[in-house]
Amino acid sequence: LTNESAFDIGIFANYFLPDFQEFLKDRYGDISVLNQKWQTNFSSFYTMYYVRKWCGTDSPGDYDTFLYNEKVFTEWHAWMAGIIREYLPDVMINAKPMNYLDLEQNPYWKIGKGADIAKFDTFSDLAGCDAYTYESYSEPADRDSMMMKMMWYDFLHTLTGKPVNNSEDHIIAEGDTEYSKRMRKLVYADLWQGAVHGRAISSVWNHSTHDYHNIYDTDDTNNYLLTTRPDCMEAIAYAGLDLSKNRDVLEEISKTKP
Repeated sequence: LTNESAFDIGIFANYFLPDFQEFLKDRYGDISVLNQKWQTNFSSFYTMYYVRKWCGTDSPGDYDTFLYNEKVFTEWHAWMAGIIREYLPDVMINAKPMNYLDLEQNPYWKIGKGADIAKFDTFSDLAGCDAYTYESYSEPADRDSMMMKMMWYDFLHTLTGKPVNNSEDHIIAEGDTEYSKRMRKLVYADLWQGAVHGRAISSVWNHSTHDYHNIYDTDDTNNYLLTTRPDCMEAIAYAGLDLSKNRDVLEEISKTKP
């Protein structure tokens, strides 16, 4: 439904303000209760306005705004999903939020931008995402590491109980200049471990050559091109073959509770 799902009601603040006021009225009931929580002095719900710091999480006003932002974004997705199901009832539906697990990674995407995974689950057939790993230059606990990517798959699969669909699977970093034998092993490990951790579908990301002039330009994203890495292409093929051969075992693993 959406790519790198993100939304901010602040972009259309005047449009959403009346509905936001009704949302807060339903939530608090009395303006005095809101004023006490927000540390404000609005005379009514219909005179209040947004009280928010950019991607902040340190005030009730921020939190209420995030909740409303998620509500609007989820309802919009559900509306689109309903139309699609009306005409194509057999098509599987999902959105594609980014793989950020906490605020330290990227508050812009995770908290401030409306993509609540639990709410997205209400209209989705798959646990969709856009997840990446830049393992060749990451430490294990870094947000770009393979461990964090596998934790993301675990999170999605456990929360929703649905197959994970990574429809933009970044397995090599843009501009990565490492062409060692290790890269082949990393590519294979990413695809194999992803299946162990609940990812059922992977659409491996690859840039188009026509966008770039020099495929070996270290300042560009061309080093990501799988067409310059035949050993990694072979690893993808072997991973697909091994995943197919071990499909039954992997399915049992995905159903096993921790």
